[in-house]
Amino acid sequence: EADRRTDDQIEQAALKTWRESKPAFLLIHYIAPDSMAHGFGAVSAQYRQTAQDVDARLGRLLKEVDLSATTLLFTADHGHINSGGHAGTEPEGLNVPFVAAGKGIKPGQYSPAPQADIAPTVATLLGSCSGLVAAFWRLLGAARFLGRCAGAF
Repeated sequence: EADRRTDDQIEQAALKTWRESKPAFLLIHYIAPDSMAHGFGAVSAQYRQTAQDVDARLGRLLKEVDLSATTLLFTADHGHINSGGHAGTEPEGLNVPFVAAGKGIKPGQYSPAPQADIAPTVATLLGSCSGLVAAFWRLLGAARFLGRCAGAF
């Protein structure tokens, strides 16, 4: 219940920030899903309820956002194992949801991609995918993603 109240405060602060200043970048990180997955597991009723809560929060945010002028990215920082807690190198830990919609995003369904692809996507959308950023991603072995760095969404 404490995590839900904290997420209520996070949601209200995010909506207030969006309404008042329309920032170029707004990161919203709800804590209840992570807590529920750690404590009860990724297939638990508690986690499922929390995921539904986040879905409702996202719906309220989308009522405020003009997707013709804004890009929305929705993801998680890591996955969880079914019994609770972080995974190691299991797919459950390495695969996370990633939904992108709005300005600069070509609609459609895409094949799964590594979590490492998220950062260059954000860099491109923020207009900071310079030669230096591209070189950095080459060093990390994310060369397949450089097409997106060049603006090929």
